[in-house]
Amino acid sequence: MGLDLDETEMVRALQGSYGVPGKEQFTAAMDLAQTLFKCCAISSDINYDTSLWRLQGFGHRELTVPLTCCALQNSRDRNAYLGPKPINLSLCQSLQRHEYQSFRHLESCYDKIDLWYRQQYVIFLGAGMIVAIVEFCVLLSIILSCTKHARQRQKRKMSLRQIIREVDEAEVSEGGQESISMPDFTGSSPAAPTRLSNRSISKPRVPPKPTHVTQRVPETTMQYHAGLPEPDDGLPDVRKVFVQPPDVYKPKNITTFRPAASDYHISRSHLV
Repeated sequence: MGLDLDETEMVRALQGSYGVPGKEQFTAAMDLAQTLFKCCAISSDINYDTSLWRLQGFGHRELTVPLTCCALQNSRDRNAYLGPKPINLSLCQSLQRHEYQSFRHLESCYDKIDLWYRQQYVIFLGAGMIVAIVEFCVLLSIILSCTKHARQRQKRKMSLRQIIREVDEAEVSEGGQESISMPDFTGSSPAAPTRLSNRSISKPRVPPKPTHVTQRVPETTMQYHAGLPEPDDGLPDVRKVFVQPPDVYKPKNITTFRPAASDYHISRSHLV
């Protein structure tokens, strides 16, 4: 039906349902409309002449129209449609128009019900639109909040990565400037200093100075090449030994201490 009410269907519903047992809700609704809008029937009061309420005697046979079609004494009462009190019942139920026109509602209820229906429809539609707008705003705010939270989380991750990258670059640059020269224990030509990153070790400590040890050996048996003079047996051999202690401050992941002879520098001097 949409916004339009079908007058024919409403008349048919009135004639088949008003005053019929089991249709009390429809009867009460029609009485409320006739009391509130001060009208009678759907199109005219003739609708009740062919209704089941009148033909089958569900109402009083002396009544031509329901009591709610009459002018009521208690019209201002909220529940007047449940217990109507006509001003003049006999003139209201009269068959002559000039007798009941002052004591009966002459207007039909169709136009007034249609106007009320349109007003309620607009109110209901407006309320539905407001609810829909509120729900849409709530949903939009939730989406924006989630998006903003995700962006902030991404920014925090990017800033953290940038800080880590800057720290790594700073450590690499500092480690490139600080280098440790590894001594050549094999006796070959001096090698290029080995650069160690500052990330693996701290600033190297200065190793202790070599200890000068003088040993006096009574006699030693030395082997000489052919043609060289033999040393005197009565003179002792004096040997000077320089001991280079291992660097114990080096981390194990760079160099490991091995007690090998190649780790020491020994110089000899012979007194002939």
